[in-house]
Amino acid sequence: MAKTITAVEITEDSVRAVEVEIGRTPTVHAAGEVRLPAGTAKDSEVIDRDAVAVATRQLWSEGKFKGRNVTLGVASRRILVREHSTPLRNAVQIRQALPFQVQDLLPVPVEQAVLDFYPVADDGTAVHGLLVAAVSETIEELIATMSQAKLHTDAVDLTAFGLSRVLGMLAPAGSTALIIDIGEHITQLVVAVDGVPRFIRVIPVDIVPSRSDESAGTNASVPSPLVDPSGGSLRSARRRARAEEAESLPATTPAPLTPEQQSALVDLAGKLRGTLSFYLGRPGALPIDVAWVSGAGSLYEQMCNVLNHIVGVDVTPLTGLAIARSRVELDPGLAARLLPTVAIAMGGAR
Repeated sequence: MAKTITAVEITEDSVRAVEVEIGRTPTVHAAGEVRLPAGTAKDSEVIDRDAVAVATRQLWSEGKFKGRNVTLGVASRRILVREHSTPLRNAVQIRQALPFQVQDLLPVPVEQAVLDFYPVADDGTAVHGLLVAAVSETIEELIATMSQAKLHTDAVDLTAFGLSRVLGMLAPAGSTALIIDIGEHITQLVVAVDGVPRFIRVIPVDIVPSRSDESAGTNASVPSPLVDPSGGSLRSARRRARAEEAESLPATTPAPLTPEQQSALVDLAGKLRGTLSFYLGRPGALPIDVAWVSGAGSLYEQMCNVLNHIVGVDVTPLTGLAIARSRVELDPGLAARLLPTVAIAMGGAR
């Protein structure tokens, strides 16, 4: 029997999930998204457990997900991901020593943090890799929320690691690959070689303003200003009919940018330029050979054109359907936002 993995992401605006059959050709069997009431979550952090659990149960019902075991993908400006080197060689010893080696880097006391180390290279004198640190209370609350929604969390994985694995699938062997995932409130920049992450940064920029009122409720048919305004096949006919009556733009056209969103994208472009300059200015940094962009911002041609100039190579828009075929119909906006979720389901979760 083919193995199926269900991945879940909780963002400030919604809870998203995708069920992927893993095989020679990965296949999406179920996918969907339910909007969250304002103030109930923020960047993989649950603020109102009851509200998020209700939305998750709604998503499972509407999306017809079969599995109850999930892998949680997390991406947050509060999760520290930094380069770290250690003279220790044994993996167990490295993990045991981490609390003492990195306590001065953490925003919270070390006993309140979850630490991980992703080894990248061994030069004979030290092991070089990526330190990952998250607040343990945040991770525990995510798991508790899934439990309240009658789901069991098998693993928690950094979405940037999933994006690295996607780069390993798409990029030519030995090339230095870049992906920029532009979410509604955070942008992830990942550089990887053969699927191994070499550089990760999370850039906080609100492309979609935070909602001050909750007219959207948990209705999955209410569109984000940056995404496809049409209904999707995973929603009920009644919800889809209401969405189609409320919106007249075609499914392939994102809503026009507001002046605030235009300003936010200009701000993001400047921060991406600075982040890439920092990466390329490091000793031994490899130049970018191939690049992709995903997420809500990838739907805008002008953003892709700007990224071409910033990166110095052609930047190709990428969606979840580029790495897995689908047995469900996904509208372009949802397909773009689901790429990190699909990436989490592609295996290798830590």
